[in-house]
Amino acid sequence: AVASRHLAVRADTRLRPDAVPTLARLRQRGLRTGVISDCTHELPAFLPDLAIAPLLDVRIFSVQVGRCKPDPELYLAACRRLGLAPRECLFVGDGGSQELTGAERAGLTAVRLAAPDLAEHMVFNADLDWRGPVLGSLSEVLDLLDVVDQVEDLTARYEPITVGRPPG
Repeated sequence: AVASRHLAVRADTRLRPDAVPTLARLRQRGLRTGVISDCTHELPAFLPDLAIAPLLDVRIFSVQVGRCKPDPELYLAACRRLGLAPRECLFVGDGGSQELTGAERAGLTAVRLAAPDLAEHMVFNADLDWRGPVLGSLSEVLDLLDVVDQVEDLTARYEPITVGRPPG
């Protein structure tokens, strides 16, 4: 039964078409990546065989941590393993398990992935009140980071201007 369940879960696990190219581009930019998943024992067993495995620096599985999304400890564990503060991390998810609000409560920036193929995707305990940023594809993460880089570049070039009354 265990072997059959493992095969069934593996057969039902599909990578997004843009997952490998997007993760590869993020790595080329010098960014670290990871996955946080609410899962049973099967995913940690076969993830090393998936094409994304060499592109992930960190893997956080609820079955190993003993907590589920939206528990902040899952996100904070990922941040610690990445060697980053939560405010330096971007979390992308479909909004199941209230993962987006959980990520924000832990101090990460969160964005919802609302790709067309996810419209019929079964989501448990959804972030129904999510009002934050939404992406139509995983590859849009790269565009989002380009905007952040441009803002940081402009900020670094110019001295802040303070407006106020002159003394006296």
